[in-house]
Amino acid sequence: MLCGSYGMYDILRNLRYDGRLETQARFGGALSHAAKTPEASHGRINTLVNALHGYASDCVVERPTTTLTNTLANIGLRREVETLRRVTSSARFGDFIGRSAPMLAVYQIIEAAASSNASVFISGESGTGKELVAEALHRLSPRRARNFVALNCGAIPQDLMESTIFGHRKGAFTGAAMDQVGAASRANSGTLFLDELGEMPMALQTKLLRFIQTGTYQPVGESRSLNADIRFIAATNRDPAKAVCDGLLREDLFYRLNVLPIAMPPLRKRGAEPKDTPSPSSAAKAAAWQARASPAQRSSASRKAR
Repeated sequence: MLCGSYGMYDILRNLRYDGRLETQARFGGALSHAAKTPEASHGRINTLVNALHGYASDCVVERPTTTLTNTLANIGLRREVETLRRVTSSARFGDFIGRSAPMLAVYQIIEAAASSNASVFISGESGTGKELVAEALHRLSPRRARNFVALNCGAIPQDLMESTIFGHRKGAFTGAAMDQVGAASRANSGTLFLDELGEMPMALQTKLLRFIQTGTYQPVGESRSLNADIRFIAATNRDPAKAVCDGLLREDLFYRLNVLPIAMPPLRKRGAEPKDTPSPSSAAKAAAWQARASPAQRSSASRKAR
């Protein structure tokens, strides 16, 4: 009789014939309770009933293969149900607020992809939360204790972008008065998020592709290659396929990064939130207003408050 919730490596056995079930081994150290009946005909009906009441998933008699298959299927279903319950039980997921159907689908993809080291490509319009997705992926990943480094390629001058990503050595170019550590070094063993990737010059995209393929890079002015273990997450507010066709994004780089694609739904297509979704707090609204208000507006509001 098997009962529990997760994992499957060792087979549990041991049934005390005084009617009590005991666990001798655990499936992957995570299965909570299990036992095996020596024979269904042993007459331990009470034992079977007690095990079933303990949420047993199946009975092992003379069909262990079928039982293990059934248990694995149950484990998968339970994981999916628990993930869905976790996501839908709160209006918040990381720094996101909302439980509309399109966003619930995004939350599930984030949870499924977080534990992987595969590269992620996030596409979506400006303001849809692409960087929040990248942060959530890092926060839920095994790399969470290491650095999350975010770069907006559209905000970095093109002649400084290479040294910003890879770093440079003193004297490598005019104005390089000292060594500079790049994002690649700071993100080692962590996550590097490259936003607006389509704004990166094609020549630098070639170097980035080699970095992703080999795990090695060269700071500007450095003669030797350095190693880095990084999970790459990229994003763009353009249509990636169109960016490739327009020559703004290397096709091989796109496919190297697009291992796990996440498409962010536009705000206008997220639909109405469920009625029980709480609205942002007054403090959060006030903070948002302060961030976008002009100094004159803030000064006027302060005088009225007095």
